[in-house]
Amino acid sequence: MHGFCFHPPPRTCPISFSVRPRSGTILLAVLALATFAAVFVINRAREAAAATEAMAVVAMAAAERVDPLQVLSLARSMKLVTVEIVSSITVKREDDSWRGDIEASVKTPVRLHYGIDLSKLEPESIAIGSPVDGVGVLVVRVPRPTRVAAEIIAGEEVTSVDVGWGRTRSRAGEYYLGLARRDLPEELQKLTLTAAQQKQVDRESLERVHELITRIVGGNIKVVVGYE
Repeated sequence: MHGFCFHPPPRTCPISFSVRPRSGTILLAVLALATFAAVFVINRAREAAAATEAMAVVAMAAAERVDPLQVLSLARSMKLVTVEIVSSITVKREDDSWRGDIEASVKTPVRLHYGIDLSKLEPESIAIGSPVDGVGVLVVRVPRPTRVAAEIIAGEEVTSVDVGWGRTRSRAGEYYLGLARRDLPEELQKLTLTAAQQKQVDRESLERVHELITRIVGGNIKVVVGYE
């Protein structure tokens, strides 16, 4: 009988693969990304600068279409810009007598008108200024408002009469009320504005002039109004 000899198959070892990172390739990628970012930032900066320059050109073109002398002529034709303040005055008249004292007072609302006379504007009062945020600017300087009229509001007076024991309201009282009413116009001329009222007149006067000049030049240019 023939013998059989079995030989085990040869042992095989697992094959391992190791890939070493290529540092040169990674560095190139990083450099490329950084270059792209830098170019992007530079291009955006150039675009922003070009846009700003274009806005400035548009603003100057709009400003050049506004003729300050023409605006001055139109503003002068408007003559007067007014602001109204409502206040009140009180006048008292008294008399001392052995028959008894008497005091009569009249309080009435009044209306004060303050205005800026635009007919007196000089050529240098209106000029083209430097653009602001890409918008052309028209600078207007006006004189401060002054009082142009004052009036007593009729029919709203409040009267008070105190008479002594020997005086009568129908005679003595009405007499001294008449003296108080007579002196109302003089008291009105002496009336001055409070600090708050003066600020109101100054602010509203500039607002009225601003509205007027804006209507003249339209909305293509910014109007800046101030006092001389």
